[in-house]
Amino acid sequence: MKAKMCLIAGIGLFGLLVAPLTEMGFGQDKPFQRRVLIGFKDGFGRRAAERHRGWVRDFGGDVHHSFHLLPVVSAKLPEKLIAEMKKHAEIAYVENDIVMHAVQQETPWGVDRIDADQVWPTTNTGAGVDVAILDGGIDYDHPDLDNNIAGGINYTGWWWRDGSTNRFYWNDRNGHGSHCAGVVAAEDNTIGVVGVAPGARLWAVKVLDDNGDGYVSDIIQGIEWCSDHGIEVASMSFGGDYSESLENACSAAYAGGLLLVAAAGNEDISGVIYPAAYGSVIAVSATDSSDAIASFSSVGPQVELAAPGVGIKSTYRYGGYAVGDGTSMACPHVAGVAALVWAAGELGLTTPAQIRLRLRETAEDIGLLATQQGYGLVDAQAAAQPGDIHDVAVSAIAAPSAVIAGTTATINVTIQNQGTLDETFDVVLAESPDGFTDTKSTTLAAGASTTVTFSWDTTAAALGDHTLTVTGGPVPEETDTADNSRSTVIAVDLALTDIAITAVDATSPVVQGEMVDVSVTVENVGNQDVVGNLNVTLSDDTDGITIDTETITGGLTAGAFTTLTFTWDTSGASISDHTLTAGHDFTDGNAGNDSVSAVVAVEAEQVTPTIHVGDITFKADVWSFGTWATWCRVTVTVPILDNSDVAVGGATVSGSWSGAYNRNVSGSTNSQGKVSFGTSLVVGGGTFTFTVNDVTKGGWTYNPAANFETSDSVTVP
Repeated sequence: MKAKMCLIAGIGLFGLLVAPLTEMGFGQDKPFQRRVLIGFKDGFGRRAAERHRGWVRDFGGDVHHSFHLLPVVSAKLPEKLIAEMKKHAEIAYVENDIVMHAVQQETPWGVDRIDADQVWPTTNTGAGVDVAILDGGIDYDHPDLDNNIAGGINYTGWWWRDGSTNRFYWNDRNGHGSHCAGVVAAEDNTIGVVGVAPGARLWAVKVLDDNGDGYVSDIIQGIEWCSDHGIEVASMSFGGDYSESLENACSAAYAGGLLLVAAAGNEDISGVIYPAAYGSVIAVSATDSSDAIASFSSVGPQVELAAPGVGIKSTYRYGGYAVGDGTSMACPHVAGVAALVWAAGELGLTTPAQIRLRLRETAEDIGLLATQQGYGLVDAQAAAQPGDIHDVAVSAIAAPSAVIAGTTATINVTIQNQGTLDETFDVVLAESPDGFTDTKSTTLAAGASTTVTFSWDTTAAALGDHTLTVTGGPVPEETDTADNSRSTVIAVDLALTDIAITAVDATSPVVQGEMVDVSVTVENVGNQDVVGNLNVTLSDDTDGITIDTETITGGLTAGAFTTLTFTWDTSGASISDHTLTAGHDFTDGNAGNDSVSAVVAVEAEQVTPTIHVGDITFKADVWSFGTWATWCRVTVTVPILDNSDVAVGGATVSGSWSGAYNRNVSGSTNSQGKVSFGTSLVVGGGTFTFTVNDVTKGGWTYNPAANFETSDSVTVP
């Protein structure tokens, strides 16, 4: 597949080719590592992305990016780890991170052919709509683009510029992205060319490098950025082989509000390329000025629309212009029309699905095969300007999920006139398997809705499920009939009265003496309302006592439930497993669910013994040598006692000397619960202070509040 552009003003000729997809790494790969996309089985959002990133790193992978739009991580892994990872329970798949490639003031003939210029006089130029060009960037200072470029972001190259909004990094040095951008929204400014939607905002999302190549992981980052920033339309003139990760990203973005348009591909060898071939993406083929399919255009059942793609003049890199051929040129024609439709507020279309349907419904049949043109050539005037539309729809059915045999079911049906003309039509209710039908006629003004009510008498209905289908219209000339019918299922049952205890919940184990909350859930699982009071009793079967009785005042309607809370005082409960049983006193048709039990273990309170410091004593030994010198040694004894003031041996005491002698000391108490610490020989006397800093013993708790004293002093003259 290749798209070629003939450059104006002697710029030259260049070709952008799609080569076989290559396994490549981030920057300079090590030979034993492969760049892959790892799909996890669950987990969306930014927290899940961080968890997935950490998981792959712990596994030994070199993580490039973890996506929050879908549960996928881009990373490099050695071959031996790839095989192991595929076997892991959390992993859905591991696939190569393949490479995608680019496929390629006067009013260009394509803009004129799709009648985009006929929309502008209605003051609709696509203003206010954001269109992202996922490509090799946009020439940021091109005089025919600069006022429409709202910004850009780069996802190619090394990590330090991945995600950069610096225009130097998202600038177009290839020309392909600028050419596509000009087709969408070249300015209506008296110079150069004009685009399909000259008032739209352009965003350069650089996912292809300067050679026109880009990894799937980079493309997914670009799509994720578009979703995060509320972009309405994404134009993607590139393609390659199938990628599960890229398909999932496109599906998630489309479901989240992003309309995706892609080139069907050039050189029709294997049909429509990806991402155009995904169901969430509009695939665009290329036509020439004679409305013939372009000789190079890929075709196939996935083609949704056709657009001009031969001899298309548009903006180019370095402020220039070029004429190009390719489905790359056809794709932005459709993206520009989508912007015009989105900007047409009178149409009231606000979702990608609505815009897509509008493009299909208004496309011009140019006589090509469906595999060549899809729904036809995109028609800007028909799509972006209101016309006569015949379209009614059944938008909702409100009906009970079950009824009692012999009663009458009411089915309320909401009917909408989604067209532009008043309509009169029949609304038909058809029941299966018994074959009941009913028909009502209604008239609806354009844009109005109403509720049509049917009554179904089930006296003769068989027991079991019944499918009721409501069909509105179709009205003459209606083309969109997919939403004209809706179905619902109603079960016909015999009358059943059944109150059930569905759950008994309590914490286990508990300590004897605790007050324990026990939750009991009571539900009306029958199809009959129960009126009157319902008494529910909670019993301790182990000790043979009734804990309490609670009353549900007024009963329970069918399908309703309530949760009662009982408080169980375990002060007198035995130390054992206790079976708590909740039961109600209502007599119904099913006694098997009238009570439910739960087991709660009651354990004895575990008391942790405590220790504290007793009365600290000192002993001073003094040696005097006349008037020449006095020497002394001071010994302190610290007793450690339990909470009954009984001596405790084997306790470690940490303390410190201060005053006339300074030192930190530590020691263990003897069998009498005492430990002594002596000073060195000290010349002269003074005040000696000893302070207990901590007391420890395995299985015991130090209680400083019970200390006789923590610090004491002695003075030696």
